[in-house]
Amino acid sequence: MEDERPDPRVWGHIPGVPVGTTWASRQECSDSAVHPGIISGIYGPSAHGAYSIVLSGGYEDDVDLGETFTYTGSGGRQKTSREGKAIRMGPQIEDQSFKHHPNQALLMAMKNNRPIRVVRGFKLNSIYAPAEGYRYDGLYRVTEAEKAVGKLGFKMCRFTMVREPNQSPLPVRYYEQTLAKIKKNSRKSDTKRASPTRSKTKPIVFVKDERKPVPQKPIVPAKDERKFPTTVMASGPSRPTQPRTSVPPPSPQTSPGRSELVTRSPRSRPRTSLPYPHPQPRQATEVPRRSDIPSAEAFPELPNFEGEYLNI
Repeated sequence: MEDERPDPRVWGHIPGVPVGTTWASRQECSDSAVHPGIISGIYGPSAHGAYSIVLSGGYEDDVDLGETFTYTGSGGRQKTSREGKAIRMGPQIEDQSFKHHPNQALLMAMKNNRPIRVVRGFKLNSIYAPAEGYRYDGLYRVTEAEKAVGKLGFKMCRFTMVREPNQSPLPVRYYEQTLAKIKKNSRKSDTKRASPTRSKTKPIVFVKDERKPVPQKPIVPAKDERKFPTTVMASGPSRPTQPRTSVPPPSPQTSPGRSELVTRSPRSRPRTSLPYPHPQPRQATEVPRRSDIPSAEAFPELPNFEGEYLNI
């Protein structure tokens, strides 16, 4: 025969379930009688007090420090969608109240100083949460209850719980803790470096330049008045110097003709000390007048034009 399920309506440990027992799902945890139910986080009647709770990260105001933690009460969530369907974990839409039955059960457990079984789930954002599934972490007692405004702006019921002494130490996820430190340090270094992927780009603001231009002075070239010493270059044995003979200027009678000037180019002309003289105008010859022409008698050898004919 199969063993009967133990009664979960007891304060304290469940027989046969030591601290540190883990389960893969809420259903297995419910079957062990440590925390019945697969949805509600608080189990127990409001008249006598709560028997067990589950820390699964359902609320943003939960703070887990291991031996102590702040637990957020129940209520204030949206239960149905716009289509009328039931919602398992709806958003927070109103304030919580201590008149809510699960919250009354925690208040009654604090009033009667009852120990409460605590189960941590893998969804909890804490280094004390298991890497997977759910884990039984022993007995805690409610030491304080208050109502304060939470992170979402609603009034939330908060319960401070302290772990009972002489229990097995809580396992810590050192790998996740180290990873969290690395991420934290990387965020700080990114903010110092002002990485473009993380930092917000600021708009570029153009500032009007109201500076007056500096007047430019005109550039005046300066005369180089430096005196350089003249040096005589040393050469071989001195040669007898011959006196230079000056080329006499060409006379008007020996000036080059037109054909010579046309055939020769300026490059082929010999360089002389004096340039070519300008062409001189020719002297005008006296033209004999008609009255000065000699008559026919002056030429006796020519025939008479008055004769019969000219035999030429």
